[in-house]
Formats: sequence, C-alpha cells, structure tokens
Amino acid sequence: MTQPWLDRRIQSLFPVALVSVLIVGTTRLFLDNLKSYDSKIFQFYGEPEHYKQRRPVFVSPKDRFEESCNVFEGKWIWDNVTYPLYSEESCPYLVKQTTCQRNGRPDSFYQNWRWQPDGCKLPRFDPLKLLDILRGKRLMFIGDSVQRGQFESMVCMVQSVIPEGKKSFHRIPPMKIFKAEEYNASIEYYWAPFIVESISDHATNHTVLKRLVDLDSIAKHGKSWQGVDVLVFESYVWWMYKPTINATYGSADDIKEYNVTTAYRLAFETWANWLESSINPLTQKVYFMSMSPTHLWSWEWKPGSNENCFNESYPIQGSYWGTGSSLTIMKIVQDILQELKIDVTFVNITQLSEYRKDAHTSVYGERKGKLLTKKQRSDPKNFADCIHWCLPGVPDTWNEILYAHLLQNHRNLLMRRRTTVQSLITVATALLLIVGTARLLLDNFTLKSNDRQNFQFYSEPEVYRQRRPVFASSKDQIGESCNVSGGKWIWDNKTYPVYTEESCPYLSNQTSCQRNGRPDSFYQKWRWQPDGCNLPWFDPLKLLDILSGKRLMFIGDSIQRGQFESMVCMVQSVIPEGKKSFQTIPPMEIFKAEEYNASIEFYWALFIVESISNHATNHTVLKRLVYLDSITNQGKSWQGVDMLVFESYAWWMYWLSAGTPHVLVQNCPSHYELK
Repeated sequence: MTQPWLDRRIQSLFPVALVSVLIVGTTRLFLDNLKSYDSKIFQFYGEPEHYKQRRPVFVSPKDRFEESCNVFEGKWIWDNVTYPLYSEESCPYLVKQTTCQRNGRPDSFYQNWRWQPDGCKLPRFDPLKLLDILRGKRLMFIGDSVQRGQFESMVCMVQSVIPEGKKSFHRIPPMKIFKAEEYNASIEYYWAPFIVESISDHATNHTVLKRLVDLDSIAKHGKSWQGVDVLVFESYVWWMYKPTINATYGSADDIKEYNVTTAYRLAFETWANWLESSINPLTQKVYFMSMSPTHLWSWEWKPGSNENCFNESYPIQGSYWGTGSSLTIMKIVQDILQELKIDVTFVNITQLSEYRKDAHTSVYGERKGKLLTKKQRSDPKNFADCIHWCLPGVPDTWNEILYAHLLQNHRNLLMRRRTTVQSLITVATALLLIVGTARLLLDNFTLKSNDRQNFQFYSEPEVYRQRRPVFASSKDQIGESCNVSGGKWIWDNKTYPVYTEESCPYLSNQTSCQRNGRPDSFYQKWRWQPDGCNLPWFDPLKLLDILSGKRLMFIGDSIQRGQFESMVCMVQSVIPEGKKSFQTIPPMEIFKAEEYNASIEFYWALFIVESISNHATNHTVLKRLVYLDSITNQGKSWQGVDMLVFESYAWWMYWLSAGTPHVLVQNCPSHYELK
C-alpha cells in the first residue's frame, strides 16, 4: 500500500508538470516570433543593436546546397565585386609566406576569382553563421604548411566580425590557436606534415631534405586531437619530395627505404586505426582535404615553354590535370576512407585548384623563413614557390566548401520542427515520472550512510566515493570571530606536506629545494594553527567544485607565482591524466581542469601597474621604471576573471638591499616627492 506522504508528493508534482507545459509552449511561441525580423516585439520596442549584429546566425534551408550538387565540378568566374572576402591589411594574423601584395606582387587579379559549381551555388560565406556553428567547439586543421595556409585563411574570414578584446591568437608549438571569446570557440592549427610521427614534427626546426617517418606511430599527436569537435586533416607535399622515403614500421630501430605510395598507405592505415579507436562519431566530425596541386612546369599547360607559375595572372581554361597531383595517392585515400567504420568527409579540392596556376606565392613569399632577396626574385626558375598559395586566394575557396559542409549538418535551436501540444504533454508526462523517481532516489541517497538502502544493497560506486567530499558544510567554514592571521606554527609530520615535489610536475626549479640539493625537509612539516579556531582541512575536490566554470588568477611577482604553483600542486593530484593541462603563454601561466571547466592562472605584473619589467622572463630589478598611472593593457587580461588574487611588494623594496630608496617613475603627480 502506498504511503500517504508519497501520494501527497506525487500529487504535488502535477501542478509543476502543468506549469512546465505552459512555460515550454509559451516560450516556443515567443522564440518562433523572435526568429522573424518582422517580429511584433521588434516592431514595438525597436530592434536591439546587438540583435542587428547577430541576425545572420540562423541557418536556413537556402544556406545548404542540394545533395545532388557536386560542388567540386565547375569553373572560376571573375568577381571583383564580392571578392576577395578580406584583405591583407584587414587581417593581422597572416604570415609573411602568404602576403604576396605586401611582399611586392604587382597584380592582384588572383584575389578576384570565385568558384562556381555547375548547376548549383555555394552558400555565401557568413562569418557569424560559422561562429554560431562553432559555438562552444574547437575546429582544428592538421597537416603541413599548405594546411597552415587554410587555417590562416579561415581565421581571416571570421576575425573581422569579432570586436577587439574578444579575440586572441596564441602560438604554442606545434599549435596555433585563434579564440573567439564570446562564442567560446577556437580555430586551431596543428603541425603534423605526415599526420603520423616523424623527425620533422618540430613546428619550426624541420627540413624536407631529411625525412624519417614512423609509419605506425601516432599516439603523441593523437593526444592533442582527442575531443576536438571538428578535425580537418591534410598531408601530401612532404611525401612527394622524392619517390622513396626513409621510414620505420614496427621497430623504431629498423629504418628502411620505402616506396612513397607504400609508406603513405601504411601511415594512413595507422591514422584510420586511430580514428576508429578515438573518435566519437556522435560528437565529432572529421574531414580530409585532398592534395593541393603544384604548378612547377609550365609546359604542362603551355606546350613548348620551360617556366613555372611565375608571372601567371589567369586561371587555366579547359580540362587540365597536372603531373604534380598523384592519382595513386588519391586512390589510396579513397580506399582507406571507404573501409573506415566511421564517416570521414572527403573534401576534393584538387581539380578546382589545378586551374589556378596564377595564385601561388611564386617569388613573393619566403624560403627558409626569410623573404626572397632581390637577386633571388630575379631568378624565378630556381626560386619561385609554386606550392604555397597567396592569401587572400585559393584556400578561401577551400574554406567556403568546408563551410558549406558544416552548414549541411547544422541545426538551429530556433529552427527545429514545431512541437505539437501532444508531444509537449508526452514530454511533460515523462518529466513527471523522471522527477518523481529521481526525487525518491535522492531522498534515499541523502540518508545517513548507515541507512542508505541502495548503497547497502549494491555497494557504493567508486566515483561516488571520490566525489562525496565536494559538498561544503558549515563545519568547513571559519567563524567570523576567528582571526586566522594570529596563531603559531606547530610541528605536524603526519599530515604535512600536502604534496611532494615528486608528485607535482608543475613546480619550477626556483622552488623545488629538495631536488636542488637541500639536505633537510623539516621546513615542509610545520602547520599553521590560528589562535582559538581551526583552518578547514584543504580538500582539492571541494575547491574544484567551488571553481567549476570559473577562473582563479594570481597576479604579481615571483612570490605570487610561487603561491600559484602551490595551489596547482595542491589540486592537480585528484585530476586524472588527460583531464588537465598546463600552458605557458607569457605573461601568463594557465592550469586547466577540463572536467570542471576551471582554470588556475598566474599573470606576471610585479608592480601591478605597468613597467619596463613586465616581460615575463626578460627583466631585472636593477633597472626599474614604473608607469604609476598606467594599468589598462594589463587590466584587459584581468577583466571577467571570477577570482583575482593580487600581490606586489618585493620589487618595490629593492632599495632595502641596494641602499637607494628611489624608483624611477613616469607621470607622477606633482604633489608627490619622487622617492
């Protein structure tokens, strides 16, 4: 027989379910109305300025191309009205290798050609729509320098619509990361010229002349790709330098010379195995870009000539396929993709790019990290680069096609099918049952440990044991009358230290005294005991729960950096490997707890205000010049941080040891004495 209290509880849930139905239905009508630019709400109140900016983010059916449309077959048409999509001057993220205009190229015709598929149209690129698709996600380009060009192209295509202060760009070799803060979205690049591992994996110190590839090794790279929402792979040019390549397969010591096509197949079988074991097809999408063609020999499109892509100003007309594009490699890729157990979209940009002999960097790029000299430019036969592409240029079209594919699978929250009243009632009924059942379970789980029937029967789950301490109770808090600063140090070699140097890989050499030879460790075993009260015992899981979805930032000098390192060491041991990360992005150091979406950060600002000593590593206390009324540049990095912990003292007091109680300042108010 049902207990009366249970009947009352279930009955009390019916009004909640009814209200839920009304709220869901009303909200749906409101949002459907809000979708329309003719909304009565906007007619009455006027359309907000913020909404005017964001209006284009709704993806409609006309934004998608028909499934019967082959976007890879078509022609290049002249369009100097809507192209280029951006300019070199408008995008600060382009590298010298791609800025042909800035490097002296006299014509800009290559920027004004638009790809027109036969029988259909590519959707017009809309950066706000792409950012909406990428909201809360990561898009990563993986490959060689050609792929890096596509990454830079994509960044330039979106960055102009993001306000200053809401976007950032970081170089963390082998990666480059562009972030759109308001969208919590990132566009990233990862240097991996062979996809699998090789001796050329250093982002800057590499050469195609010495190639040694580990055909069955991909795990190191794969760690950086795990969990990325959209992965775009490419690998071709580095394989094709010679018809053979040195490689290992099985044993790292067994170096053999392989035919390139054989090595390529083995490497991409390794890649395919990684995809099948690591990718979640429900949450991640994978794309593979086909080979980017080269235009090294003009006799292929202009019989009888003996030049290359230099001084070419127009696309090739008519049917064309150059010898630089290997049909054998293309077939290997297609075979492997067909055998895969997960979907990988093959983006076949080779044929459309074959026509663009005019769009390479030629003599207006870099070689070995430096722009060509005047003498080298005068010798295009030996120095013209007919592999890489100018930007703006052909890679923009690759990204337009990638964008079109992303649109195909995107569903707007506000554009899903209208929900009928009947389906809402069904959902509400299900919610009623779920809420009632969940409430009963929670009531049972929150009983005292010796009365919990479910745990007595099934035994307490391991994950529950680990997470039980995250609920902060009143005994975890100190009384308001407690002065934690007044007290004494007491010897405690049972519970202190709370971590060891060996257990924390994030300690700097400056603070790891045991590792540096200190013979005793007594200093680690004293605990601070306030007078008349106790400090709560430090629980890293409780702290992580407090910091969930938040940023904690320590700001100051090297003393404050020590406190930052201490805090990181005190929490990191409870976070599983692969769920935490540490990055140094001067003047910041950032520790992240991925599962909690939390970060503990340090910002080097030794005087708090700005000074000539603000470089994170290149600074000296011997030369101090402080700008007493300047803090804006640093303040930009502190805005929006949930918890800020400031400290500044030691660098001001250098005179105590130097005997000179003065510091140089700028813009000091006249009524203050400069001392």
